[in-house]
Amino acid sequence: MMENSMLPMGIIIDCSVIFVATIVGSLVKGRYTRETFQFLMSFSGISAVCIGVISLIRQENISIVLFSLGIGLVIGEKIQIYKLVKKAAQKIFLMLNLEKEMSNEEYVSLYLLVMMIFCASGTNIFGAITEGLNGDATILIAKSVMDVFGAFTFATVLGFPMLLIIIPQCVILGMLFFLSSFMAPYITATAIDNFVSVGGVITLVIGLDILNFKSVNAINLLPALLIVFLADGVARIFFIH
Repeated sequence: MMENSMLPMGIIIDCSVIFVATIVGSLVKGRYTRETFQFLMSFSGISAVCIGVISLIRQENISIVLFSLGIGLVIGEKIQIYKLVKKAAQKIFLMLNLEKEMSNEEYVSLYLLVMMIFCASGTNIFGAITEGLNGDATILIAKSVMDVFGAFTFATVLGFPMLLIIIPQCVILGMLFFLSSFMAPYITATAIDNFVSVGGVITLVIGLDILNFKSVNAINLLPALLIVFLADGVARIFFIH
């Protein structure tokens, strides 16, 4: 196992790439035809679906993954996480009085979708945990290559306000990086694989949303990322001897 570096280089590189690509995309905002934008959106959606499927394959116990997703979705829908976050975002953007080429409702919905892609995708989560455990930043560096296209594409519509997404991205991935070493004695490799699989399903749902397939709101699935560790712990205590 490699020695853990105090600097999360993979996270820094990924966030920096998104920062630069967002600025470039914002500068050329409005210069692309609708057909070009739709093509780039489709590419981002298909990429998210592929990443989600690949992450899902990592699962070690499909029952735990499905249980976590089910309970997580029930909690998310009950609390209405998506509506709460969306309402807060709408108020912020109304205060900023941004010039938008779409309604405030559409803008906020797309903004939250993009935030999920960069902050809570299966690859980002697994990459941050992996780098925190053994210092291997290759997963996040590889993810940054795809994020170049994604950030540029979405910035051509969302503009400079998309830069704000980098803040929760750094916070979430940074927390996973620094907490992973403390979590290591209490979680198993199986739990991490199941955790990544749940993140993969969330990424898959995001991809389907981008491709305009009807699906649940990915944000309401976020509690499943916590439930999966609890479910794995219970399974180890009662069913694995």
